[in-house]
Amino acid sequence: MGTRVSVAYLSMISFDSLVFELFAGFEATLEATKFGDVKAETTEAVQLVIGQCSRSDGIREWWTSVGNIKFAKDFAGEVDRLADEARAADPSAQTLLPFLLPPATSVAADQVSAADDSSPD
Repeated sequence: MGTRVSVAYLSMISFDSLVFELFAGFEATLEATKFGDVKAETTEAVQLVIGQCSRSDGIREWWTSVGNIKFAKDFAGEVDRLADEARAADPSAQTLLPFLLPPATSVAADQVSAADDSSPD
């Protein structure tokens, strides 16, 4: 009989992989910016997205426990600076993005719980 892996565990692994790849792309963009290979408006948009992502409890927790350790020190410092600025900003302020990431809610936990309950044994 096979080992049953919970949906919550698989979701955690998927989240980790997705966020890691996202931040790797952010790092590559900001690194390329240093050599003039990226347009200024692209760099500004990436910095804005980093700040907005950092407002999410889940991403902030991931960054503190994983990202801050795995990425280059200069990139980690930039992410921390952008995160601090984003958290200090007025949440209702207009940004260049067409959205603000909402704070984490219990909806996601309820969805994972419901998925676990509907999984075959």
